[in-house]
Amino acid sequence: MQLAIFLVLTKMSHYKQAYINLKLLSINSIVLTGGITKVLSTDEIEDIISFFYKKILNSQHNPVTILDYNYDIWTLGTKAE
Repeated sequence: MQLAIFLVLTKMSHYKQAYINLKLLSINSIVLTGGITKVLSTDEIEDIISFFYKKILNSQHNPVTILDYNYDIWTLGTKAE
């Protein structure tokens, strides 16, 4: 799961031009929902995000990590209109 977070951040960064690129240095928070919140601790998630920003983006920027433990955000995205 830690590798999954790392790979998503990499694919959303300027290193992968084939995907949607986010200005990751402008992001102030990252929200995670779903099974990852059940498998990894908050510290593990924050460590991998911090590692990515420091080692890959060469930045001290560290967005706040918000975890949706109850799948509230997940269920909002699945409602049919």
